[in-house]
Amino acid sequence: MKTPGHGDPTLQNRVKFFSIQANCLRGFRGPNLSANSKSASHAGDLHRDLSRRYAVALLLIATLSTSAFALLSSLLNAQQGDAQLINTAGRQRMLSQRIAVMAVGVLHAQTADEQAKARKALHEAGTLMLQSHDLLIGAALPVDVRELQFGNAGLDAQVRGFLQVAQRVASSSTMPDAADVRHLVAQSQGDLIRGLNRAVSMYESDSRRRTDRLHQLETGIWVLTLLLLSLEAAFIFRPMRQKVVAAVEGLEDSNAQLSDKERRISLLLDVAQNGFLPVDLDGRVTGEASPHIERWFGPSATHQPFAEVLARGNAVTRLDAEFRRFLDADDPDARRGACGSCRLDADGVTFSVDFHDIVEHGERTGVLVVVRDVSDDVARHQAEADTRDFTAALGHLFRDQAAFADLLHNTQDTLARA
Repeated sequence: MKTPGHGDPTLQNRVKFFSIQANCLRGFRGPNLSANSKSASHAGDLHRDLSRRYAVALLLIATLSTSAFALLSSLLNAQQGDAQLINTAGRQRMLSQRIAVMAVGVLHAQTADEQAKARKALHEAGTLMLQSHDLLIGAALPVDVRELQFGNAGLDAQVRGFLQVAQRVASSSTMPDAADVRHLVAQSQGDLIRGLNRAVSMYESDSRRRTDRLHQLETGIWVLTLLLLSLEAAFIFRPMRQKVVAAVEGLEDSNAQLSDKERRISLLLDVAQNGFLPVDLDGRVTGEASPHIERWFGPSATHQPFAEVLARGNAVTRLDAEFRRFLDADDPDARRGACGSCRLDADGVTFSVDFHDIVEHGERTGVLVVVRDVSDDVARHQAEADTRDFTAALGHLFRDQAAFADLLHNTQDTLARA
């Protein structure tokens, strides 16, 4: 009599087929390992490519933004300086008029107190105008303003000569010279005021030129930003979108293939006569059990010891011991098949349990537990035994004539009564 699980070609072929499927699937409802590896590699390449393209795009935008900020900040600072220079140059015109008025006040003062106040105001106005003039010529002067100050026009010399006369009038202890006062009044209405007006106009023109350059720069930055965004859209984001779409379509195709494979495997498992349960090397369930397992023994949970799923009581210990013996066997041929003693009885049904290696990349990563309903085999073996016993009894009767005659007589009586 054959021990279930040994020498049965049908069972071995089924186990071989489902072992291959188990190697390809993580559990019976999991993803394809090879596809997983390829998908992971493709996802890694896609992630690196997207990161690189995205980093380049951000770097270009950051470079343009930083350059624009630096240029605009420089121009705005220059404009602020221009505004200060224009205000200072405009104040010089006012101070020249005030100094002339104060000099006339010193000349025509009626009392000593009035003259002292006029002298003080004249001195303060002259000091402020000299400080403002030093500030103006000490700054970065436009070419035309520098020519005005130190060229043939000699505005710098005019201002300093004007202020020297004003200080002489302010510092005199007696009545000031009327010629000095007339000189101050004439300068405030003649060449000096015209030179100061030209300086203010030049500062304003230079500021307008800077403002125009600022507007041009803003327009250039805007156009360059649009151009950069267009180039990024064409050469970075569009290829990146195509890669993402291709990756999504590839994933959808893979999912469709996996779904089809899962449906096929589910169909095969549904029509198979055997039950299958994937477990790890610790004997814990790692995947979804086949329908027969759930039908025979009820639902199983991931990480649950498989022996507790299939057996009860002492049978759990015995089944776990056979599993350990299978794992400890050194000869792969000795492990292939399973143990003839692994039989279970549940609800009047007798099952055999076989163990088969699950191998990934040349290494054993788990075990496929194969459960088979052998109730019909047991009944057939029992019937064969009963037939042999009956045949032996008949042979004994034929050898004993008296016993055969009694059996024949009893049979005839039974038939007659029937």
